[in-house]
Amino acid sequence: MKSKPYTTGEERLLIKKLNENLGSTGQVQWRNMETIAGRNIKSMSNHWQAIKKDYRYNGTRYILRGSTLFDAPRVSKKKDKAKTAPLNKRVKVSRSFLWGAVKVTRYE
Repeated sequence: MKSKPYTTGEERLLIKKLNENLGSTGQVQWRNMETIAGRNIKSMSNHWQAIKKDYRYNGTRYILRGSTLFDAPRVSKKKDKAKTAPLNKRVKVSRSFLWGAVKVTRYE
């Protein structure tokens, strides 16, 4: 199997095969899909998840998302606040619990 990035031709072929294997709800039927030469189904599925945001489903098939009024980037309402450490405090204890999943830091 290839470990190189997908070419534009392979992406077009992937989209063509996706549109041929869509269910009635727009779900891709991966079991029925034929593979692209040198690519397996899992690779194709992973690549589709990576590029899916560039395509939209129009009710019958996926098409490349064009720049329209509704596809304009949305401005976030949240303001970014810089996270800074407390100025007059220093780290006293730092311990990792649950195999590194939770880290507790105590300031003094």
